[in-house]
Amino acid sequence: MVSVRKLALAAAVALSAGGPLVTATAFAKSEVNSRLENQQERIREGYANGRLTRDEACRLERQEKQLRHEDHHMAHHHGLSGQERAELNRQLNRESGRIHAERTNDREADPRGRHRASLHC
Repeated sequence: MVSVRKLALAAAVALSAGGPLVTATAFAKSEVNSRLENQQERIREGYANGRLTRDEACRLERQEKQLRHEDHHMAHHHGLSGQERAELNRQLNRESGRIHAERTNDREADPRGRHRASLHC
């Protein structure tokens, strides 16, 4: 018969092995959400200060929405594997580059009357 001590040790090992995975997954999710929020803020600021035209800002907003949807879908249906997380980070890197390129492309919109919350695509 299995002793209570051995059973308790096996349960503790099993629980501790799952802990890092849960922690890593939670960290990755918060990292992705943080990056998406940061990029969203960069788009709003670029539109508010006239560095982005309405069309540029709306195009970037659509791309951000697609990334959010993809992240949400993967996370809720089967969780993010390391490979999927790496691909999502590559997509976020590309999106960040697009935001930078659009904000620095010499096409400036008229910033008068713009407010951070006024971008509706």
